[in-house]
Amino acid sequence: MGTLHRVDTTRWSSHFESICGLIDMYDAIISVFECMVNEGSSNTIREKTGGSLMAMKSFDFIFILHLMHKIIGITNMLCWALRHKSLNILNAMNLVSSTKSLLQTLRAEGFDYLLHHVKSVCMKFDVGIPDMSTQYKGSRRSCQQNDNITVDHHYHMDLFNATIDHQLEELHSRFNEKTMELFMLSSALDPRDNFKSFNPDRICLLVEKFSAADFDRQDMHHLKCQLYHYQFDVVRNERF
Repeated sequence: MGTLHRVDTTRWSSHFESICGLIDMYDAIISVFECMVNEGSSNTIREKTGGSLMAMKSFDFIFILHLMHKIIGITNMLCWALRHKSLNILNAMNLVSSTKSLLQTLRAEGFDYLLHHVKSVCMKFDVGIPDMSTQYKGSRRSCQQNDNITVDHHYHMDLFNATIDHQLEELHSRFNEKTMELFMLSSALDPRDNFKSFNPDRICLLVEKFSAADFDRQDMHHLKCQLYHYQFDVVRNERF
């Protein structure tokens, strides 16, 4: 039997690995918990394990587990790329774009598929499935709000859409237009492939937009000349 990965708070990818492990080993974990409930060495152990077992064998738990598997599976590559020491800026920009698009596609088209999958998992492990058309009676909503909310609405709007929207807001906040422009201009400094992306004009624009306080007008004139010399002497010279 495999082992569950320990979640490392400094590594977002470890969360994805843990979720994958929990999904793959769900059956084995349930079996162990059931054994502990029946044969635990103390009442405390049996009670705590029983509470965990009840939570894990709930529709809520399985829905959220598989929802997070979908979302973190989409964002995982971007997180890995940004954490990597040899960051490829252009690749990171492409990953930001594809991550946003995939999350938007999941939001628009993924709920029915996820719900069908979650129901199949629940049936496999004999977990109760709520009637999605009935009134939702959650503790977080007032009685007046509950009157107009179905179970389907709760899982679709309050959990599925809201969670994806939060992820998209985080991406938009961290990778706004200014940040993306910084990424694009910084790619001119990428040393890969013998400075293939080296571009004096982009570097000057990078300085003007993001480091203007460090360069006066004369500095900018000198910088541009120096960059063109560098491009000719180093970037295009086979000796380097």
